[in-house]
Amino acid sequence: MADVVAPYQVSYDNLAGIVRCGWVAGSTCGLAEAVAISDEVIAVAGGQRRPLLVDMRDIAGITREAREHFANSSGSMTAIALLTGSAVTRMMANFFIGLRKAQAPMRMFRSEPDAVAWLTSLR
Repeated sequence: MADVVAPYQVSYDNLAGIVRCGWVAGSTCGLAEAVAISDEVIAVAGGQRRPLLVDMRDIAGITREAREHFANSSGSMTAIALLTGSAVTRMMANFFIGLRKAQAPMRMFRSEPDAVAWLTSLR
């Protein structure tokens, strides 16, 4: 049986002190992926509250169930930067920003350096 490769990657950026999440181009995030990402983000952060950079530039879509999960489960992050590229990913990011309760500040960026600078400025 072949190993299943996740359509996302979660890592800790030691230099910036942030958790990063990125997507394989054309991937869709369903509820199973959303739950797995939340668990990995907490594990990678070592159980600490950390800033999170989500690179949404290559994602194709996010299901309603995944959006609801993310909207209700990110209290372990001190801040969330959503990195977008296309009109579609900007629309998804705006939806998240409008949907979320104020557990942590969240902003959308088109520039990765700007997103990282904002996250690190909040420490």
